Amino acid sequence: MKQFGEIKTDMMHMKSSVIYTGPSMNPTLRQGDIVEIISAEKTVIIPGDIIYFLNQKNTRVIHRVIKHTENGYITKGDNNKEVDSTCVTPDQIIGKVISVHRKEAQYTVHGGMLGRATAVLFSLRKKALMLIGLFVRDAYYFLIDTGFIQRYIPSYLKPKHVLFQTKADTYHQKLILFQKEIGRYDTCSGTWKILPPFGLLIPNEIKYNN
Repeated sequence: MKQFGEIKTDMMHMKSSVIYTGPSMNPTLRQGDIVEIISAEKTVIIPGDIIYFLNQKNTRVIHRVIKHTENGYITKGDNNKEVDSTCVTPDQIIGKVISVHRKEAQYTVHGGMLGRATAVLFSLRKKALMLIGLFVRDAYYFLIDTGFIQRYIPSYLKPKHVLFQTKADTYHQKLILFQKEIGRYDTCSGTWKILPPFGLLIPNEIKYNN
């Protein structure tokens, strides 16, 4: 939940603009977007619309309407996994989002059926990216374990295994590539902490025989 700062009000057309903050409506809305709101008095709210409202903690929130029930509107951020914990009653609604200004461009924010379809597509996209991420991660660790890439990389891409002595006369093992530290041996856990994707370049005898 975020507090938004109002920057412009058009009383004649019952419109206002606020600066959006927070990640809950990504990618529909992004941090720093200027969001145009039409007053709730001048529009009808239906599922799929993005509304600007005061929650029970008196915090201003911008979320999408998922469903209309006898208790009020069920809302959810496009980037959130779960719906909001409480319903939004009509008297809590300040207005409906109709457009967004991002950098030099202005975009129409769709509501209704098109808005609901947009939210579903964003949700499917997020799940697909998560699955791709899991696949890439598994493939990454598989390539590390097989040592396939390590056998074919040129010598200048092979990290240097360096022992550093500190002022306290303790020693630290590091892996250096192009004068950049890409890994460090953790004496407490007895394992290497290696920045991805550099694990692909590290010989298994370094990672596992310490």
